[in-house]
Amino acid sequence: MRGLARTKTLRPSDGLVLIEVLIAMVLLGLLVVPLVSGVQSATGRADAVRSQAAQVRNPPQTADSGDAWEWGTTVLSAWWQPGPILTVQTVETAGEEQIAGLWVDGWFLGEHEPEGDGTVRVEAPVWYGHIGDELVVRVRAAAGTWGPPWRLVVAAADGGSTSAVLVDDGAGGDTVAHVPALANPALQVPWADTAVEASPPGLPFLFPCPGTGTCVVDLDGREQLWKTEAGRGLDIYF
Repeated sequence: MRGLARTKTLRPSDGLVLIEVLIAMVLLGLLVVPLVSGVQSATGRADAVRSQAAQVRNPPQTADSGDAWEWGTTVLSAWWQPGPILTVQTVETAGEEQIAGLWVDGWFLGEHEPEGDGTVRVEAPVWYGHIGDELVVRVRAAAGTWGPPWRLVVAAADGGSTSAVLVDDGAGGDTVAHVPALANPALQVPWADTAVEASPPGLPFLFPCPGTGTCVVDLDGREQLWKTEAGRGLDIYF
């Protein structure tokens, strides 16, 4: 009859299509949900790593721990004269009081103030009973931290340069020499058979002492000497 509305019925094929759509949606959910969760987790970890890296790269200015790693005034050179008299040349700092500290075989020997030209002279009486001992010289501002060590061996009365004396027993330690720039003259190591080559990234020079005794290294006429023994490793700063 034309006046009656026609009732639409589902065909069997339509029901199969709906089931397939539902199955596809369930499978899609099983695949997409873990993927989205994994992406969110990776993004969170990346943000955390970036935050940690920023903290390492830019430490808080109020942190006290960084001050302990700041070097003070540098020793340019140190040498002996008859007496023996030690002369230390420091970097001149206008208007800032400096102090030079001395250590002999690890024991604190005293402090001395540089003269107007930045030099320190330590007279012979200070060295009585210390000939042949290892000496460390460091300089600092009056209210600052100590600079890098400069190493020597206390000379005899004639002030002559102490020669390196090594017992080639294979028990010496490794030494790392730090130079200000690659343009410096080559390091001179009298007891080495070959030239000392810089190790990456270029500035530190790593070389072993062949035995125990007194080692010496020279950079453009400036010598540093130290006592070496089995297993003792040192950093030398120029």
